[in-house]
Amino acid sequence: MSTAPTAESCLREGRARLKAKDIDEAIRFFEAGLALDPDAIKLHDGLGAAHYMRKDFANAAKCFQRIIELDPQNGRAFTNLGAVYNRLGEFPKAVEALRKGVQREKTSVGFYNLGIAQKNIGQVAMAVSAYQQAVRLDPLNADAYLNLANCLVEMKNVRKAVESYQKALEIRPDFEAAKQGLAKAKSDQTAAREEIDPFGRLVSDSSHSGVIESFGLQEMTELQRLEDRQKVHDLCQNIQEKSSEVLEFLREQLSPSLHGLVRGTAAVGQSTKELQAAHDDYQTVLTDLISLRQRMKKQLLALRAHEELIHTPDIDDVK
Repeated sequence: MSTAPTAESCLREGRARLKAKDIDEAIRFFEAGLALDPDAIKLHDGLGAAHYMRKDFANAAKCFQRIIELDPQNGRAFTNLGAVYNRLGEFPKAVEALRKGVQREKTSVGFYNLGIAQKNIGQVAMAVSAYQQAVRLDPLNADAYLNLANCLVEMKNVRKAVESYQKALEIRPDFEAAKQGLAKAKSDQTAAREEIDPFGRLVSDSSHSGVIESFGLQEMTELQRLEDRQKVHDLCQNIQEKSSEVLEFLREQLSPSLHGLVRGTAAVGQSTKELQAAHDDYQTVLTDLISLRQRMKKQLLALRAHEELIHTPDIDDVK
């Protein structure tokens, strides 16, 4: 005489079938278990995973939504729902679900999925932050390092991008996407140095017979010295102007925006709509601040490139 199935036995069988990638049988067992216990969260989770593996994302979403109805604090369900929304291309919904997921349970997978969603709605800086959290929680997440590097390239932070590509390759030496990204980033880095360098010159092959021309400060003519001084003056003046813009922006834009956000979160009875408006304003201001900072950084890099050139010994003098 056979024993009647229970919700627990159906869960065990369903998980075993899922592990064996026998998805149809796994679904059959999970559904049988839910017929016996409709509110069993683990059965809904297993069924959602099975639908996800079958690429039936609409039904997978329904399973994870049902878990959230049963347990609104279930971070795993929010994270899985966000992953499904990413697959469906519904990235704003994914961001919303994944933010709730990582608020309840901080996981590398949650932040990784959040980074994907944010990148796809144009929030590249926020995606960088999400991927940084992902690799902090799981230093062996090579995919997160790759996506982080790609976002850093988009933000023109090539040096940090190179570091992230290298991290991905340390974890997975055969990671072809990381290899290609690293090669391109290094190429872009070289091109950027040449573009930033305001004193780039070609070596003449007509009059020096292989002797490398010196452009050290001690070799400049009086006119070259005056031109060099003017160049440094202009660079420093540009940096001063950009830093003043940043300071003014911090005082007149960022500080009031943050004050509004603090006031909104502290106020009793503040409506969700008003709080969202304050948060949206803060995000807009933050994006503008990042843009200002990047412009100032470009001027600083130009000055540094000049200093490195002037204070670098001539090749012939290096012993």
